[in-house]
Amino acid sequence: MLVVGARVLPKEPGVEGIERIRDRRKLMEIYGRASAFVLPAVYDPMPHAAMEAMSLGVPVVVSTECGTAELIENGVNGFVFPSGQSGVLAEILVELLRDPKMVVSVGQGGAQAVRSRLTWERVADRIIEAVDEVVEEEKAKR
Repeated sequence: MLVVGARVLPKEPGVEGIERIRDRRKLMEIYGRASAFVLPAVYDPMPHAAMEAMSLGVPVVVSTECGTAELIENGVNGFVFPSGQSGVLAEILVELLRDPKMVVSVGQGGAQAVRSRLTWERVADRIIEAVDEVVEEEKAKR
């Protein structure tokens, strides 16, 4: 197992830790070797690393406190587990990693979700919707 970006590097057998990666080639190599990307965040409103992993077809497993959870349909394009529930996280990882076909299908589902839902057109549409809501609320106050 490889832990990337850890401030305190793990000292467990079979666990390798490296600090933050700034070299894009090295980062792409690591994503290419990954069977899964796990982000057990206590709080992370919109982690770019999880979206990068999804876009590259790496299955993601994130906590409910991760903003990427909004994009995920369990078992289709990733997995979401309750924050702090390490037992649930372990069960998901065992299930996923025992099934190479699931690794591929969930990874492909994640890549498709990113391509279809995280476009500039979709972002612009959401901004317009938010602005329209504020305008309507202000009109209603008058």
